[in-house]
Amino acid sequence: MSKYKVNFDESHVDFENTWLERDMDDAPVTAAHPDTSVIFVGPPRLNDVQAKDSLPYEYLSIIGFVQNISFNENAMSQFVPCVGTSRKYPIKGSTNSGFNIGRLVFNHDNLIKAIYTNFAMRAYGEPDFIKDGKDFNKLPDKDFKELFKGIAPNGDLNSNFWMDMSNPLTYVPFGLGVVSRNKRKDAVGGVYAEHCMFSSFSFSTSAGSGSIAENITGVCDRLMPFNLITQDQKLKGDFWGKVEKMWTASEEIK
Repeated sequence: MSKYKVNFDESHVDFENTWLERDMDDAPVTAAHPDTSVIFVGPPRLNDVQAKDSLPYEYLSIIGFVQNISFNENAMSQFVPCVGTSRKYPIKGSTNSGFNIGRLVFNHDNLIKAIYTNFAMRAYGEPDFIKDGKDFNKLPDKDFKELFKGIAPNGDLNSNFWMDMSNPLTYVPFGLGVVSRNKRKDAVGGVYAEHCMFSSFSFSTSAGSGSIAENITGVCDRLMPFNLITQDQKLKGDFWGKVEKMWTASEEIK
């Protein structure tokens, strides 16, 4: 908490010797850090993640290799003038939310496949799907494979690279979550974007560059506070222990 009230005057602030809120000597280890943050994809709604009869990590999978991710909210606000006065009054419309994910292309599932593999995992059962090495050829629903095969080269859903935003699979909404920790591995906070859908996909490189990048932008219904730690403690589970297992299962190369 801040040591000063909002209505302080300059005589109460020792700005050369005192931090504004609290002692910050431990900031390098208490500040949220990307090294200890985890990015998930899951069901479209947070309520489906925090199901009462299941631990939340059963419905989530780790996206994996990501260079940057951002969320944004924008409210449609404006000031309206009125006849008879020079003052204006504010009105506010609905809030629009969105996200952006970018990463390098490497020999593993690209972003679109990493996100929609979670859909198949939830639809056909996580344990069996992971046990079978995420083999789409073993999915029981032939209609699923026939409908979505156009998103992969030669219809091979086991291919690393999926790309076709007109494919029916990309019409299926998903949830996107981030939990941030500090270097002491304390949970600092998190966000869950509900009912996400793609709006653009880019694949780019340039002469002299040492890498190829892919980027996805999209819209979402709303951004929700995401506190898996509290939910997990309530259910008496070891969330971060399961994260390590999820990471291993998600990153194994067939």
